[in-house]
Amino acid sequence: MPEAEVKRLCDVHVAVFKEALEAQEIPEAPPGHPVHTFMLENRAAEKIMERIEDIIGPKGRALGDQDLKGKREELAGLLEDLSRIHLHYLRKENQLFPLLEAHDISGPSQVMWAIHDDIRALMKKAQEHLSANQVRESVSQLNEAVSAIREMIYKEQNILYPMSLEVLSEQEWGKVREGEEEIGYAWVQPASEPGRDQDPPARRGKAALGLEIGIHLS
Repeated sequence: MPEAEVKRLCDVHVAVFKEALEAQEIPEAPPGHPVHTFMLENRAAEKIMERIEDIIGPKGRALGDQDLKGKREELAGLLEDLSRIHLHYLRKENQLFPLLEAHDISGPSQVMWAIHDDIRALMKKAQEHLSANQVRESVSQLNEAVSAIREMIYKEQNILYPMSLEVLSEQEWGKVREGEEEIGYAWVQPASEPGRDQDPPARRGKAALGLEIGIHLS
């Protein structure tokens, strides 16, 4: 199946379950746990995206071309800052996805990895346009990137993390944690050493539904 169709079906599947997902609690994990750190990074990404949206307005239409060009340097700094989400995605790709695949759950790695690459490409194009002083074109790419990142955050928090907490053992989470330092973090550091939780919090939340969606995507 073409990659674009796989991603489209993923969005359809999430939309079907959206009401049920939002009725459940967002998963929690102790400070220092990889999921806790992922969640902290998501909050940091949202703050950067809010600052970007404050500048460019809805869909980048709030400012004229001259006003946008006056914001070029500020946008370039924010775009560079947002680009650090690459480290967030690298940890998912190299630390989390392989362990899920070991449990025969390949949907997240197939679908999310492709979207990660789309986001990286959009931000690269936005940076290239800014370097060429093509601010309006850069804003168009940046808007797409912000929208895709927000959608990814939703899928992470409502599907990926609950499913991962349900499936992975404490020992496997230890492996994820051990490899994080080498890759690095986006904007934050783990709050503290991970706690020892024999009954992951996601079991009390939306894990079963997240697992069902994740398996259907594989």
